[in-house]
Amino acid sequence: MKRTAIITGIVFVVALAVLLTGCTMGEKDATVAEIDAVNGGTVGDGTVEIVVEAGQESLDLSNKLATESDAPWSLYRDRACTEEIADKVVPGEGYSLKNGDNVYYIVVESLDGNIKATYVLTVHKQYTVTARILNAAGEQLSSETVLSHTAYKPLNETVIPTGYRLEGWISTDPAWDNDGIIRRDTDFTAVIAAKSYTVTYSLKEGESLPVGTDAAAKVTFDSEYILAVPLNSDSGLYFVGWRSAIDDDLMLTDETGKSLAVWSRDAGLSVVAVWSDVQPPVADPVP
Repeated sequence: MKRTAIITGIVFVVALAVLLTGCTMGEKDATVAEIDAVNGGTVGDGTVEIVVEAGQESLDLSNKLATESDAPWSLYRDRACTEEIADKVVPGEGYSLKNGDNVYYIVVESLDGNIKATYVLTVHKQYTVTARILNAAGEQLSSETVLSHTAYKPLNETVIPTGYRLEGWISTDPAWDNDGIIRRDTDFTAVIAAKSYTVTYSLKEGESLPVGTDAAAKVTFDSEYILAVPLNSDSGLYFVGWRSAIDDDLMLTDETGKSLAVWSRDAGLSVVAVWSDVQPPVADPVP
């Protein structure tokens, strides 16, 4: 009786193991042929990208890919998928990885064998590339060599002239504009914009600004500007223009408030009204 019980127990354990194995297999999706992840790389829409260091001659891919439901995959040298690299080591026997992009093809097959998906694999071998820094006028200011396929941000303070701010960069590689990764020799042209400054009206007793005029105005570097024409309770005086509050001899505008020159100061300024008992000559009308 004891011997029979032991045999029955063994049969039960074996049957349970088969049942559990069957449940595990049942959880896998037999109709999916996808790459889930790449160790040391990225997966896109039908693409796989891996970056290797300069000097590396080959890359073993056998343990780098994770597929949905552990679906099997094969590696090929050609788009038609006729030259298989059976050991999954690129670039394959008799070849070596070249600098830059090395392209191969991966075919993933679903567990039921009904679906195949092809991915374009790019193995980028890093090499030195040149980044040229240009000012907004297109003149080269500097250059440097960096490793390809690395994050790169131009940095050159001399690219920003006085009175301007750096807005960003335009490169000769649209891909860098999207992700900031330098891939090849690339020119970077600075995008700059003129700064704005505040001009504050410094009024004396008896002076005022027209109704609705702000106590300060905005001016833009390297541009002409117009300031408000002030009022004076002493009707016997005529407005001549605005001058710098820190330089009595620096006249900034004429009697209409129009600038005598473009703004060239890299800062804001207070202005003082200049008056005269002699009426300024009236300018001839523009024909």
